[in-house]
Amino acid sequence: MILTPTTPTTAFKIGEVQDPINMYLADIFTIPTKLAGLPAINLPVTSKDLPVGMQLISKHKNDLELLQISRKVEECLQN
Repeated sequence: MILTPTTPTTAFKIGEVQDPINMYLADIFTIPTKLAGLPAINLPVTSKDLPVGMQLISKHKNDLELLQISRKVEECLQN
């Protein structure tokens, strides 16, 4: 498993971003996983009261373990 941020920054405030390139770059960390066909899940994380999110990436055909580990990580984050 690989743990990475989902986006390079915290969530944009409403109306903050008008540039489509900045919106595209916000998804830059999710693109390689999809191109490789790897299972991944986004987990909610908060930083400075703004949602950030982290991405847990697994190897091919390892979806069940990915879901089990992501559940444990989410439980740890809530405590």
